[in-house]
Amino acid sequence: MLEQVHAHTNDYVEFKSCFVNIELDFPENPCFARVWTFRHWLDKDSPLLKPSVKKYLEGRHNMWPLHMRNHATLRKSLVPFTKILCNLSGVCGDSQVEISARRKYLPKHIMIGYKFAENVFVTRTGTVRVNFDKTNEVNAEIARAAEPLLTFDDVGSN
Repeated sequence: MLEQVHAHTNDYVEFKSCFVNIELDFPENPCFARVWTFRHWLDKDSPLLKPSVKKYLEGRHNMWPLHMRNHATLRKSLVPFTKILCNLSGVCGDSQVEISARRKYLPKHIMIGYKFAENVFVTRTGTVRVNFDKTNEVNAEIARAAEPLLTFDDVGSN
């Protein structure tokens, strides 16, 4: 669910909640199929982009021009939203039990220009290991295009 700011005046803020399918890429890790990284492409079909940006990208075959490939411009290109609720569900292959997860993302949780660090590796003996110390570690994809990292105090626990 994407909750957007619908109208804003000095007296009130009106919110509009809408359920949209946000297309995700989730390639399986061949070493450890239980670890997935979800990614959403900001293109002309993304419900996260402002209509003017979608139209701009449509005329350019979804290619972001160099002058727009920075965190400040990308942040301004997003629709104003208050939260994104992600619901993931599936079936456990071993027990056939339904499993689900839910996560709320606020605008301050979205970090532009970063990807999660690899935390799954195979030892010399072929054993698959997970480095849990890297669970929340992120790396800048392109250093000059990434936002400054926030501290835990900046983001808070919400």
